[in-house]
Amino acid sequence: MAKTKQTARKALQIPNLVDTVNAKVYGRRAPETRKSKPKKGMTPIRGPSEVSFSVTEPRDKGNELSDSSESDTPVVSANTSAEEDEQEEDQVEEEQEEEGEGNGSGDDEDDGNEEEQHKGNNGGDDNDEEEEENEGNDDEKDECGDDGKTIVEDEEENAKAKNPVKRVKKDVTDIAHSARHVSATHLMLPPLRGGKLRGEPRDGGKVLFGYPGSWAHCISETIDHKDAALLFRYQSSFKKMELWPLEGECARVRDLVENSGLYDVVVNSVIAYDKVAVSSFCERYHAEVDTFQLPFGEMAITPDDAEQTLGLQVEGKLTGEKFKRRPSWNMFSGTEKKEKEGGISDMECRYAAAGYLLYVLASVIFPDIKGNRVSANLLQLFDSLEDVSKYSWGTAIIAHLNGQLSQGSRKLTSQINGNLALIQVWIYDHFPSPIKDNEDVELNPKWSKGSPTGTKYLFTGSQDREQTDALIQMRQKIDNITAKEVVFNPYKNNRVGAMEDVMYYHGPLFHPNVFSMYNPIRIMRQLGFIQDSPDEDYVPPFKHKLEKCEADEAGIKVAYEPEVDVKHWNDRHSRIVDISWWVHADEVHEATPDYVEWYESFSHGRVIWVNPTPGRRTNRASTSSSSQVDSRDATSIMTLVVSI
Repeated sequence: MAKTKQTARKALQIPNLVDTVNAKVYGRRAPETRKSKPKKGMTPIRGPSEVSFSVTEPRDKGNELSDSSESDTPVVSANTSAEEDEQEEDQVEEEQEEEGEGNGSGDDEDDGNEEEQHKGNNGGDDNDEEEEENEGNDDEKDECGDDGKTIVEDEEENAKAKNPVKRVKKDVTDIAHSARHVSATHLMLPPLRGGKLRGEPRDGGKVLFGYPGSWAHCISETIDHKDAALLFRYQSSFKKMELWPLEGECARVRDLVENSGLYDVVVNSVIAYDKVAVSSFCERYHAEVDTFQLPFGEMAITPDDAEQTLGLQVEGKLTGEKFKRRPSWNMFSGTEKKEKEGGISDMECRYAAAGYLLYVLASVIFPDIKGNRVSANLLQLFDSLEDVSKYSWGTAIIAHLNGQLSQGSRKLTSQINGNLALIQVWIYDHFPSPIKDNEDVELNPKWSKGSPTGTKYLFTGSQDREQTDALIQMRQKIDNITAKEVVFNPYKNNRVGAMEDVMYYHGPLFHPNVFSMYNPIRIMRQLGFIQDSPDEDYVPPFKHKLEKCEADEAGIKVAYEPEVDVKHWNDRHSRIVDISWWVHADEVHEATPDYVEWYESFSHGRVIWVNPTPGRRTNRASTSSSSQVDSRDATSIMTLVVSI
């Protein structure tokens, strides 16, 4: 039979993997021989030689990628015994049974809820029980052993046992263990008359409707803001990638991976985690506008940042299309050794490359609290490995990170995920002033100009949790920073080629589970223009659909009118904003007087609450000897903000 284009394409695609897995690896034991279920808890990440992946469906309510519930998806563990396979399957099933009731992971909701195909900015990680289970599965666990608990946590528990203190919310209900960062009632300021909130935007929260349940509001309501300190835990992405080094694969696999366009993000996400920098900016993130609220205006992580920092392309196909359900499958590793021992086929190389890339998605691109688990739906992105480089991975990683920042901005959240190397290096690139005296941040002597800035810096600080004073100092520095101290275009002398047109696109950026809204009008300075406010007759293409928006202390959901759809991205070239009226900035920090008035009408630019009474600050700064208290009064500070 003549070889047609269709048969040629099929030859490049991955065949029915479930048959391959069942034939080669997965042998199910009889029910009567099954062992007892293991203790509930997150399975720690293991290297591909032990267990490469546990594949489950996403459990985000309304996730358009899920055509079935989690319990329908089989779990496959590579290179393990049948007994270990079944134990891990039992564990996942047990977790799903207990978690599924409260987070809407059932078939009916997934199939019937078309209006919630994408969850705006909530990241899907707002389950407090999951956070408690996963507390030991972060950087500190790697350093302190496998018992799932750090030395610091042990000390905290011992102290609580000796001096038990009942911590309650304002409504006298107990504060959950996962929200132990929330200040006790006696450390909070008394409520204001008329139900007004401290730090509430001037418009009463019409734009930032989720402010009452935000961590930023909790800080404003604390007598001394040093008592409201939250340093986010995090699972290190680059440590996960060390479990599967690409150097252990044969040349054919390495070529497939390196040509995919995804390996650059692995290379550029190796910086150690700076929890002070990341935590201090997360408390300023507001999902309602998908920007950081700062004293001088708004800023955001842009597609250009993803391209310049991680080397990811931003133009291309969408990774958030609705997928058909696919089976789980086994991943192969160690192909270099196998090739030397007996040789491997081209198809086995393609299996290994697809497995490695799926591991990259779970560990670096879209990491979350599920650890080494990832949706089998994402396999369809690798149906043709030659097409992987055609996706807009840069916008997808931003959408996922913004979803995690959105969740992290809520009062009851204590853990953050996502590719935090992107935001961390973004902070270093744009805000040299707050970190210039930080001895833990160094320039990498091996970084070369023209390379992505992901490897430009080294963070040598300790991962010890006791960094409250450093967080307080950083909070005060950012609260008093001016636009003149910010580098809005740090890539000016490092850029190769022109800025992509997608930088002027106004619309949603998609990750397979969530979306975030990108609006270049809010961040004109980052694009090289004088920051201005919208005209009075400006009609935004997307407005909040408030009856569909939801926000509380645990999470936030943002809905828009018109309803967000993948067609907005696919039609992005017709959604470029008109920049003909924009004015190029001689000094990139410039903003019009109209902008200052417009921004201050809805914003929460300062985290530390300033009493409107001149010369008086109720939400006082830390009195710790290691903290630098801002000596300026409220009037001089606000004058400074208005004058930029």
